[in-house]
Amino acid sequence: MIPTRLLTSALLLLSFYTGLQAGNFRNVPTDTVPSVQQLDLICDTVARYFYDENFIVDRFPGIRQRYRAMVLDQPVPEDLPDLVNTMLQEFETSHTAFYTHDDDAYYHLASIFYFLPAVKHLFGDEEIRYKSIGLLTQRDRSGYRVSSVLSGSPAETAGFREGDLLLQLNGQPYSFSQLQELEVGEHQFTIARDGQRLQLQVTPQLINPQAELEEASRQSARLIPQEAHQLAYIRLWSFAGERYYELLKEQVLFGTLKDADALILDLRGGWGGANPEYLNLFNQQVPVMAFRGRDGQAFTYDSQWRKPVVLLVDESVRSGKEILAFGFRKYQLGAVIGTTTAGAVTGGRVFILPDQNLLYLAVNMARVDGEILEGRGVEPDLIIEDRPETPEDEVLEGAVRYLKKVLDN
Repeated sequence: MIPTRLLTSALLLLSFYTGLQAGNFRNVPTDTVPSVQQLDLICDTVARYFYDENFIVDRFPGIRQRYRAMVLDQPVPEDLPDLVNTMLQEFETSHTAFYTHDDDAYYHLASIFYFLPAVKHLFGDEEIRYKSIGLLTQRDRSGYRVSSVLSGSPAETAGFREGDLLLQLNGQPYSFSQLQELEVGEHQFTIARDGQRLQLQVTPQLINPQAELEEASRQSARLIPQEAHQLAYIRLWSFAGERYYELLKEQVLFGTLKDADALILDLRGGWGGANPEYLNLFNQQVPVMAFRGRDGQAFTYDSQWRKPVVLLVDESVRSGKEILAFGFRKYQLGAVIGTTTAGAVTGGRVFILPDQNLLYLAVNMARVDGEILEGRGVEPDLIIEDRPETPEDEVLEGAVRYLKKVLDN
């Protein structure tokens, strides 16, 4: 059984709510700042704020010297993001990356921190909106690769898949900034998949990143009928904010999922940021309220999900979502199914650089009930790997089989 106070409040600020450094903010075009000055500023910030002082003292000076020499040898501004991220990968630490306007993560991260004045100022005190077809991507030297296709998005309708490599947009080399410049209407995307080039027609939408992830989570909710049972399924594409928890409660307590016999909560993909208190939805040690009026009409209010529930996880489950998986398994709320999570649990902080780029940096090591999950992750109770070469979601199918046995018994 899980205690009512299941985890300490000290963890509530993990990942997305540890603050933001807005010093030296200026509207300076990227190409006017010499690459070596940009790198020096990034390195100065890292040296001052990165959580591991021993690493900064023992290893970082040599790393910094090597990458500074690379920039001096070939100071091409377009190459700087890849070079900085390659440098930061040597830290082997989560919540440590460099984002520019050419990354969809730039807009997602900024929208998560939008409650802070410095971020609002960065976007002219206007709501953050970007052009999107519903893809989350990862950018490296090979280009933009699809890491997630959001539920119910234009990209899902058009047939995009996880793992697709984005090659061209309207016949020109694809970039996220190019997507932002498109006129309203349908556009042609060229992708690489399984050694083939495919062309897909999609109409981007102008949308707030947080609203996009919330709607994708809502669109994912559905019932999975079985012979004698109904299973509820919902995929939370983000947990970085109360709005996603409220959506989950709305769907499973009052919406179309409430009468199902069991719940599949899919944490795979998207963003973390979950508050550990969200596990209380599955806490059985909360009373049910029953009311009866003078007219004889009665109703009950139950704020908890009291039927079987499983979590779906894999290596894309990071940060606050990993804390949920840890608590879910430790307090035996149900089975965790899939593969080991990312092991990405530190306290991250965003720094706005003078060229408006974002440096995301691990500034705190974290322990969850005394345990370090960084670099280790959470192992599932039932290991099922989803093979990318097959179109089926083998983890989901395994969860359905597992719950069918639970309900039949």
